[in-house]
Amino acid sequence: MKLFPFLLFALLFSSTGLAQNNIVTKSVYKHSANFDFTNEWQYLSTDLYLLNTDKFENLINEVAGSKTKKRRFWQKATSEHIQYLFITAQLDDLDFFGGNLEYPIYNFKVTRGESSYRTQISLQNEVVQLIEDLPLAAVKNNIEAKIEGVAITGKNTNKFFNMIARQLQTISKIQNPSLAVLELVGEFGKFIESKTADKQYEFSSTIRLYESTDFNKHLHSINVYTMLPSSQVPFELQSEELTFLLDSVENPVVSQKNLRKKINYTDYPIIIVVNYKSRYILERVIGDKIDNKSIKKRQQRNEQAFKNKLIDSETFNQEEELIIFLKNFMELNTKINHYHLNYDYKIAEALSTNLYSIAQQFRKLKNLYIERQSRYYANSLFLNQFQSQYENILQTAEGYLDDDHNLKNIKDIVNIVYLYENNGLHQLDSARSENYLHKLYSIRFPDEKLQTEMAARTNETIEAIEKKHYAATYLYSVTALQQMPTNEQSLVRKKELSESISATNCKLCRENVKASIANFDKRYESTQLVEAQNEHDIIKRKAFDHVYEMTKNVNCMDTNINRQYGSSLPPHIQLLNDEFVLLKNYIQQLQSLMNSSVDGENSSEIRELNTDIEQLIKKSQASYVNICNKEPTLCKCE
Repeated sequence: MKLFPFLLFALLFSSTGLAQNNIVTKSVYKHSANFDFTNEWQYLSTDLYLLNTDKFENLINEVAGSKTKKRRFWQKATSEHIQYLFITAQLDDLDFFGGNLEYPIYNFKVTRGESSYRTQISLQNEVVQLIEDLPLAAVKNNIEAKIEGVAITGKNTNKFFNMIARQLQTISKIQNPSLAVLELVGEFGKFIESKTADKQYEFSSTIRLYESTDFNKHLHSINVYTMLPSSQVPFELQSEELTFLLDSVENPVVSQKNLRKKINYTDYPIIIVVNYKSRYILERVIGDKIDNKSIKKRQQRNEQAFKNKLIDSETFNQEEELIIFLKNFMELNTKINHYHLNYDYKIAEALSTNLYSIAQQFRKLKNLYIERQSRYYANSLFLNQFQSQYENILQTAEGYLDDDHNLKNIKDIVNIVYLYENNGLHQLDSARSENYLHKLYSIRFPDEKLQTEMAARTNETIEAIEKKHYAATYLYSVTALQQMPTNEQSLVRKKELSESISATNCKLCRENVKASIANFDKRYESTQLVEAQNEHDIIKRKAFDHVYEMTKNVNCMDTNINRQYGSSLPPHIQLLNDEFVLLKNYIQQLQSLMNSSVDGENSSEIRELNTDIEQLIKKSQASYVNICNKEPTLCKCE
C-alpha cells in the first residue's frame, strides 16, 4: 500500500523548573488504514481527541512534587506555582498563512491547593478539528506539526501574548486574506478574551480553506500519544481492536467513545491524532443534460477551483480535456439534429452528407477517448474519476445514434472500423463477418468524400474483413473445384458453390468464386468439346452410310415407279409419292448437315448438330420403311 504523508506530531511539555521531572509525550501507537491512497487523495484533514483529562491533575502533581509546601508568614510570595496548562499546535510552511502557523488548542486553568494542584477541565467538544481538506500540494506534500504543552507560571505568563503577537504579524502580511485566515484571527481574539476572564480555552475554528462539500473523505491513519512524567518508562500500546478497525473496515467511523473503548488506557492523559485523506469530487456528467451553457459553467467552475488552489494542475488539465470532449459531443449532437431535420423534410440530397459528417464526428469523439485511455492507462486520477465520465458521454452518444436505422448503421460502421484499427477482427466467424459487411455497405458516402481519411479507413476495413471471410469460408471450396475432374459430380459441387454466394455481402467472395466457376466452366467446355467432336465424327460416318444406302433405295424406287406406272399414277401410289418426296427431302437435309463445318462451334452447338443428324437418320429410315410396308414392290431392287 502506498503511504502518503500524514500529520506528524512532535509533542513536548515543559515545566518551569518546579521539579527536575518533566512532562513528556511519547508515541505509543501508530497505524495506517488498509487502503490504496492514490494520487488524487491529495487533501488532509486532522482531528484531535483528548482522553483521560481527569488524569492531568495527577500528572501535574507528579511533575511538580507530590505536595506543595505551605508558605510561612515571613516568606515572600512567589509566582513559581503553575497557573495554566497551555497546549499549542504549530504547522510549518503553510503558504496560505504566510509561513509557519502556531495557534492555541487548549488552555486549562490550574489552581493551587493547600497540598496539591487541581484542574477543572470540561471539554466543550468531543473532537478538535485542527485542519480540514488542506491541499498537500500547498505544503510541499508534507505537513509536520508540533504540539507543545507548557506549564504557565507567573514568570512566563507573557508567552501567551508573544505567540499571539507573532501570528498576527505574520497574518498581517497576507495581501488577500481568506475566510480561514479571518476566522483564525477571531480565534486569537477568543483566546485573549478567555485569558483576560481567567477561563478555560478550547480551540473551535477549524483551518478550513474551502466551504465546498465536494470532497470524499477516508480514514488514513491513527496516532496515539500519552503524556507522562519523564521518569516513567515509555511503553507500546497494544490495541488489536484498533488495528483490526483500520485494516478490516471499509471506512470506519471514529468517535471518542469508540477510541476510548478500543484503546482502554486510563493511567495518563492521551492525545489521539486521527488523519483523513480526501479527494476532490468532480461534477458528474449527465449526458442528456449537456448543453453549451452547462459546458461553459463547468469550465468556469474548473478555472475558479484551480485559481483557489482547490484542485492541482493535473486535475485542472484533465478536467479541461474532458471539457474539450464535451464540446465534441455537443458538435455531434448538433449534426444529429441537422440529420433529423433533413430526414423529416425529405431533403434526400443532404442526407448522405449529414451521415458522413456524423460518422466523422462520432469517430473523432471515440478516438479522443481512446487517446485519453492510452495516455492515462496507469493514472489513478483518470481511472478513478474521469474514465467513467467519458464512458457515460459515449454511451449517451451511442444512445442518440440508436434512435434511427441510418444513424445506427453509422455507429456500427465507426465501431467496426475501430475494431479493425485495434486488431479486434482476428476472431471473426462467418456470421459476424457477413453482419459487419452488411453494415459497412449500408451507407454510401458522398462521392466528394471518398478520398477522405474516414472513407479510406472504412474501405480498408471492408477489404480486411472480406479477405479473412473469403479465406475462411470460400477458399477451400474454390481450390477443390479447381482441382476436380470435369465430370458430372464436379458439376454438382460447382452448383453448390455458386448457390453459396447468392446471398453473401462479400463482394470479393462473389468475384473470386465467380472467377473460379468461370475457369471450371472453361475446363469443362474444353473436355465437352472434344467429346462432342468425337461424337460428331461418329455420327457423320453413320450419316454417310445411311445417305449412301438411302440414295440407292430412292433411285430404285424411282425406277420401279416409272417402270410400273409411268406418268399415270394410281391414287394410292400418288399418296405414297408424297411420302417419297418427304424421304428425298430428309436425305437432302441430311447431306447438308453432314457437309456443315463445326469449326468454332462449342460443344453444345456440335451436340445440337449431332442430334439433328440423328433425328434425320431416324426420320428418313422411318419414311422408307413406311413406303416399303405399304407397297413392297416399289422397294424390290436388284
